[in-house]
Amino acid sequence: MTTLTTIDVAQATGKPILEFGRAWMVSPATAARAAELELVASGRFGFWVSGRAGVLGDVDPSVAASALGFMAPSAVREYWSVRPASLSAWDAALAWFGCAATWGRNALTVMPEADGWQIWLARSSTMLISPSARCSPAPRSYHFPATPPATRPST
Repeated sequence: MTTLTTIDVAQATGKPILEFGRAWMVSPATAARAAELELVASGRFGFWVSGRAGVLGDVDPSVAASALGFMAPSAVREYWSVRPASLSAWDAALAWFGCAATWGRNALTVMPEADGWQIWLARSSTMLISPSARCSPAPRSYHFPATPPATRPST
């Protein structure tokens, strides 16, 4: 068993998680799909805003801005407004998440052990997000198995 503090875990996983989580968003295939949908003239965030807020439907730009609280509302309104009239908000969302699914299928099929890792990460990370861990100002130590299971357990 390896003992890690929350700071150790954050330092070791922060950048890889960020890069993995956004890899599909900055992939050439996603950029190509944005061009097909005529969402590149507004810059790299046109597809991002239309894709994320598109699940709300064809709503007023202020509604989209309210839903995306981690970008300036004026920027969201601008990106939302440049979506071509021929592209519904819902279709933009489907295209956005379609890019994620395609990237995931391509990127993760080279990892035959992915199922075991996903289970190991899910079980291990539950300790990190427990209420006592989230509220504690002091680093805590957690014990993780040294390696994840090699295969997915049968259900």
